[in-house]
Amino acid sequence: MERQREQRAQLQDANRKLALTATTEQLAVSHERNRMARELHDTLAHSLSAVSVQQEAVNALWGVEPNEARAILEQVTASTRNGLTEARRALHALRASPLEDLGLPLALSTLAESFATRANLKSDLALAANVEGLQRHIEHCIYRIAQEAFENVTRHAHASNVRVVLEKTNSTSR
Repeated sequence: MERQREQRAQLQDANRKLALTATTEQLAVSHERNRMARELHDTLAHSLSAVSVQQEAVNALWGVEPNEARAILEQVTASTRNGLTEARRALHALRASPLEDLGLPLALSTLAESFATRANLKSDLALAANVEGLQRHIEHCIYRIAQEAFENVTRHAHASNVRVVLEKTNSTSR
C-alpha cells in the first residue's frame, strides 16, 4: 500500500510538471504569435495605410496639380517597395528556422523526438537522408504539416505511439 501511495504521489507530481510544461509552452507560443502580430502591424499595416493616404492625395491632385500628383505617386511607389521589403522580412522570420540550421530530415527528427517526449509517446522515425533537391518552400510546407500533424495527434488521437515516415520516390516526396 505504501509503495502504491508513493507511486501515486510520483504520478501526480509528474502530471503537475507536465501540465506546467504544457502551459509554459502554450504561453511561449502565444507570446510569439503576439510578437509577430505586432511586427506585421508595425510594418505591413503601417505601409499599407501610408500608401492608401498617399493614393487619395494623388487622386485629389491629379486634375489640379499633375506635377505634385506625380511626385506623390513616386512616394507611393517607394512606400510600396519599402512595405513589401518589410513584409518579406517579417514573413522570413516566421519560417521554420530549424530547416536552415539542420536540413529537413534532421529538423523533422528533432521535431518528432521533442513532440514524443512532450506528449509521452513512443516514436518510430523512418526519415530518408537523401531528400535533397526539394524546393525550399516545399520543405517548409512539409515541416509545417508535420508540426500540425503532431498537434493533432496530441489533441485528438489519444495515441501511445507515433510513426513518422519521410521518403522520396522518383520526383515526388511523401
